[in-house]
Amino acid sequence: MRPRDLAAAGQSNRRFNRPLPAMTHDAEAAATNAADAQTPRPSRDLLGVAYLATIGVVMVAWIGGLIWAGVAVVTWLIF
Repeated sequence: MRPRDLAAAGQSNRRFNRPLPAMTHDAEAAATNAADAQTPRPSRDLLGVAYLATIGVVMVAWIGGLIWAGVAVVTWLIF
């Protein structure tokens, strides 16, 4: 059983052998509203996006260079 189910059933927590506290609907609503009010709006991190784009471009160039070198070596071996 989950702790919330135990509290609703009035059972105790076996680990600590004491009753679980139950949160009332009013207290839960107040806690939820307070948490929502303090949560800042997410902002776009343009510097992070620029770093990720740079890493992506460098990786594609590196892989392209490896493929080009592999084709050149195979062509050199065959012909």
